[in-house]
Amino acid sequence: MTSIKRSQHSYLQTAGFITGGTTLLLGLLALKYPERPIFAERHDELPYPGGYPLVGMALDIMKNKETIHCFFLQVFENLNTLTWYGRGIGMPRSVVTIDPRNIEHILKSNFENYVKGPMLNDSSMELLGHGIFNSNGDVWRYQRKTASHIFNVKNFRDNFTKTFIRHIRYMNEHIFDLAAESGHPLDFHDIMYKFTLDSFVELSFGEEVRALATKDKVPFASSFDACQLNVAQRFVNPMYKLTEPLTAWFMPWRTSLKHHLAVIDDFAFGVIDKRRQDLAMGQEYGDLLSRFMTATNVKNEQLSNKELRDVVLNFVIAGRDTTAQALSWTFYCLLTDPRVEHALLEEVNLHITDDLENDPAALYEVIKGMKYANANPTNNLSLLVSLKEVLRLYPSVPENQKYALNEDILPDGTRVKKNDYVIWCPWSQGRSTKIWGEDAKEFKPERWITDENDLRNEPAAKWTAFHAGRQNLATLEALVAIVCLLRRYTFELLPDQDITYQYSLTLPMKNGMKIYVHHRRDRTMTQQ
Repeated sequence: MTSIKRSQHSYLQTAGFITGGTTLLLGLLALKYPERPIFAERHDELPYPGGYPLVGMALDIMKNKETIHCFFLQVFENLNTLTWYGRGIGMPRSVVTIDPRNIEHILKSNFENYVKGPMLNDSSMELLGHGIFNSNGDVWRYQRKTASHIFNVKNFRDNFTKTFIRHIRYMNEHIFDLAAESGHPLDFHDIMYKFTLDSFVELSFGEEVRALATKDKVPFASSFDACQLNVAQRFVNPMYKLTEPLTAWFMPWRTSLKHHLAVIDDFAFGVIDKRRQDLAMGQEYGDLLSRFMTATNVKNEQLSNKELRDVVLNFVIAGRDTTAQALSWTFYCLLTDPRVEHALLEEVNLHITDDLENDPAALYEVIKGMKYANANPTNNLSLLVSLKEVLRLYPSVPENQKYALNEDILPDGTRVKKNDYVIWCPWSQGRSTKIWGEDAKEFKPERWITDENDLRNEPAAKWTAFHAGRQNLATLEALVAIVCLLRRYTFELLPDQDITYQYSLTLPMKNGMKIYVHHRRDRTMTQQ
């Protein structure tokens, strides 16, 4: 008995030594790393928002993950800077910037040094594969060049506008007209997603998913959205490789990522297999899928089914999601500022008629002219001006990042080390008073009009809605939809809604946007 007590005492004594030693060691490490992750180097040349001992910013990021864009903006404002650095345990060292000079350097001047990086690839490979969002170098250039053969002026004018108009007419007749007659509210954001899904799946795959004809989400869209959300959550959860299996184990009733990916793959591979059979029988298609089927990859080989799946799905997300969100945020801004809505209606009624809507090619030319013409002299506003202002405040891709292959010095003097990430934040940039002035957070389309009543062209690195690139198809679809909806309807927001963003790869509305629909009574044109 005495020996047992001695053994227990020895065990407790050893445990006490281990606990005390561990506590002392952690305490000493916490003194050495009071605000940053353990063993992380300091970056004294840049402001740092602070963090917790041994874990750095990881807890703050995870705590604020649902409102991460607002959190980043608050950091920029609290530190009174355009560039800072962040580091959290399990997260790579990152330089975070909204300085237009730095953004232009990353996306243009020293483009070859900055790639998508392993974090993006690890987080999104299952969904996006080697599509344009994940690819770099020759693969990225090849996909852009091949897609450019279908995204040309002739297709915009003769085919794409016709597709958009057809789906808009179906949406008007079967959804908005019925809602206006019944007085029942609907979710505008959800309807825009269905409209753009129908349009872009047809243009990309040559298939009809008939989302607008389906009361609930079509399975492909539901799984696509779930996978995107999962990818975004991985960026703010450094432990996702552990937490995802545990979640699946403890919550087996939840639909798994594997199931959602299977739904997406079944749709994509089914279309690809059928298309190969159709092309072999001599049928012709003009969609994106067929264009890539007749092309070769960077190895001068025909694309495999997996390569085709990756390429086309990336273009679907680029068009469907960003356009639906741009339309939703545009009408939200118009509904909260009737002055701008009235001004745009004047411009639309001045240029668009029912006969013009029946001629998609002519409609394209007129809308293109409206996009690049001077502002309406009676109200100093135009359709493009208002859309640019919406995308300044509600950019479709609110955060983005690149990975440094080699050391570099940014134009503001920031030293970037090899393997650093550089994050730029269009959401924060659009609201920064240092960049856009004291009224940066206001929806004010007039800021895009010069004293000479011309359209103000800001540098692409300052207005990063399209990440220093060109906007074409998504802008065209948005403008066509805005024109057609403004002519026919007035929308009314339901009261007491929490209209905010959901954290994702893009900028969806978290709770949707519920509206009442009314026929526009002051139309002088005959309603179709």
